[in-house]
Amino acid sequence: ECDADPFTTADGSTVADGIIATNFLPFGTKVRIPELFGDKVFVVHDRMNARYWYRIDIWMNNKKAMRQFGIHRNVKVEIVQMGDGKTQWAKRAEELRLARLEKAKVVSRLADVKKK
Repeated sequence: ECDADPFTTADGSTVADGIIATNFLPFGTKVRIPELFGDKVFVVHDRMNARYWYRIDIWMNNKKAMRQFGIHRNVKVEIVQMGDGKTQWAKRAEELRLARLEKAKVVSRLADVKKK
């Protein structure tokens, strides 16, 4: 949390169960932490202070549960799938750009049909 909106992650996602923050993996990377969470898959959507490049922060919506969970050291992390590193903002912008291009193609085709 580094600004006035603690519910928006560094890549533009809204916080939710299964989101983690880390600096050593690209956005979108899916990981498991089997020693602590079994087969549950987490996705990198947030970043941490640069001095914590080797840590993972797991988002929890309950402060009591978070405090009880505490800090765990030297835990094995399995990479399920590497992310593309794109932020959610960049992905949304690309989707909008493609939608506009598709709309422009439709309008162009309609104009061609009207000319005939």
